[in-house]
Parts: sequence; structure tokens; C-alpha cells
Amino acid sequence: MKAPRLLKSSLLMATVLLLSAGCQTLPESTNDQSNSEAATTKTDTTAAAQRGYYSPVIKDDRYALNDARGLSVGNTSQANRENTERSTYRMLTESFPPDDYQLKEGAVISKDQLSKWLGAKTKDNSEGLNPEKSDSGKANDFEPHYLNTIFEYDLMGNKQENSDKLQAISLTLVLNSEDQATSDSKMVTIDQKTAIKQGKSIAQEILNRLRQQKDYQEIPIQFYLFYNAPSDNLAGGSIVSSTQVSPDSSSFGDWEDNNAQHIAFGVDKAPNQEDTTKFDRYRQSVVTLFPELSGISGVGLYQDSKLSQLTLTIHTPFDGYSETVALMEQAIAQANSTFDKNLNINIKIQGPSGNTASAQRTSGNDFSMTIF
Repeated sequence: MKAPRLLKSSLLMATVLLLSAGCQTLPESTNDQSNSEAATTKTDTTAAAQRGYYSPVIKDDRYALNDARGLSVGNTSQANRENTERSTYRMLTESFPPDDYQLKEGAVISKDQLSKWLGAKTKDNSEGLNPEKSDSGKANDFEPHYLNTIFEYDLMGNKQENSDKLQAISLTLVLNSEDQATSDSKMVTIDQKTAIKQGKSIAQEILNRLRQQKDYQEIPIQFYLFYNAPSDNLAGGSIVSSTQVSPDSSSFGDWEDNNAQHIAFGVDKAPNQEDTTKFDRYRQSVVTLFPELSGISGVGLYQDSKLSQLTLTIHTPFDGYSETVALMEQAIAQANSTFDKNLNINIKIQGPSGNTASAQRTSGNDFSMTIF
């Protein structure tokens, strides 16, 4: 049997929002919190928590990376990867307040261990969490790999108390929506209901294994199930279910469904047609001011069919500083006049050399802008 191909991706840590020395932050308001955000160091626990972020664990003057990060079974899209990380981070802050914890990249599941867990369960790999694939080539003999990867965060005590003590583990089981026996065979679709059922079964097995280890017997564990979108989907997948296991417990309570959906405007049908109309109006207004633009794309995050976050990416053929500043200023102005004030919005400008500017607005606040 041919072993599954494990891929290593070079993901950027969303929680470490360090600006390079060549960046300049231009506040869009006199709001003290917005204006000081870029200048605040990430070791300032209080300031990070006020912005809704965890302070990262810095030990021996270094930020520790997880060497298992990005290991997966088969290909997946960048949109799926980004949504996995951002959705996990956002939902984790709702269960574990940032002012009570520091965040550390996963260290409970090692690279070697994750590699075994993601593989098929065979005579040579008793730890595999995926079913063994058949080499017969017959459709009826093929059972897909349901688990694509496991994304881990560890929460430590805050700097004032128990800073070196593990307080909670967050595990996001990323589930495939499609798989194929070989690179030449037909892609098989895995429906969401089946993926969730398999994901819950895999989560129970992972819980059993962790509880057998003394260090993790009294640690709360947060589980998320993330359902990947197909690789050609521009918006990416979403977390579809979650549960928290109490300390000392080896069984799950109720799983909570998460009615979340990412959609790409102009490609996918939005739950609310008015949002599509607003995006089209926004795109047209910016393109009218800058007709040389290569295009504008938008991805919306819907919670219970209501738009809660919008990411706008503006593609431009120029990298000039003054043009970039002018474009972002207008992009912000048009966003303020087009979209609801309570909508979280991220704006990115991508030029020939990559990202040249970004701007963020949280619900009820003003935009802060960074030029790279």
C-alpha cells in the first residue's frame, strides 16, 4: 500500500503580528487604542488582551515555533489554512479570555507523533487515525482519509501567575471534503455530515490517548471540527462543531454546532443578497477612482447567516508609496460609507512585490492603516 503523502506548508503565525522595520503605521483616528496598536510590544499582556489578542509565550528571548505545524495528508488550499488558524484563534478567545492566558504554539503533539496519527491505521502504524486505502482501484473498496491535519494551540498561565504551567489545550481537527485513492484516480466527495461523524470518533480516540498521559489528565481540552472546502474554493472552509472536555474527564458532553460559512463574493451565493450588492457597489466605487487596478476580491464570514467579517483584497499593478497611500485612504473611505459600522473589516493591497498595505477595523471602531 502506498503511504499518504505528508506535506509541510510554510504558514505564517497569525498571532505574531510583528511588523517589519520597513513598515509605517498610519492611524486613521485619534482613538488611543487604535493609534498605539502597532507600537505596542507583544510581551505587553494587558495591551494585547485589550485588543482581543493573547500575549505569546516568549522564553529565553525567543518565540517557539511548532515543528509539526503545516503537516497534512494531501493538498489543501491556502484559504483553508488561513481560515483554520483565524477561526480557531477567534473562537478560542470566546472560551478562554486573552487576559487570563498566554498563547503558545502546539507542543503536546510532536511532529513524529502527528505524522503517525495522520497516516492510515495499518500493521506497521497502529497509531494511524485514518482508514487504510485499498490498492484495488475499485470504487467500492476505497475509504477516504477523513483527517487532513490537527492544528494545536496551547494556553499557558498569564505572566502574573503560572506563566510556565499548561492551562488548556486547543485541538482543531481539519476534515477533508474530498479525497482520492491515487493522484490519477477520481476525486471522491465527503459530505459534511459524514465528515463530522468521523471527526467526533477521531476526537474521542485522541482524547483517550492524551488522558493516558499523566501530564494531560487534568487539563481542559477544547476540540474544534473544521470542514475543509474543496481545493478550488476561493473562500475556504469553516469550523462546524466544537466541544470542551473538562479536567479529569475522558468523555465528551454535547457538541455545539457552529453555523459558520465563508463565501467569495461574485463566486458564491451569499446568504444575504444585500451584502453582495454592497460589495459590488464598493468594488465599482474604488475601481472608478483607480481604473488601472487588477481587481478586487472579497470574502465574507457569516455567523448564523449574518455577515460578521469581511476581507477585501485589492490587486494593483503599482508599488509606489504615494499611490499606495492614496489607494488605501480611498479604500477605507469607501468602506466606511458602504458597509455597516459594526462590521469587522480587513483590507489588503497586493502589488507586484506582494502585500504593500493593510487596514483593519473592528466593530464600532475606526480603521488603523499600515503601509509596508
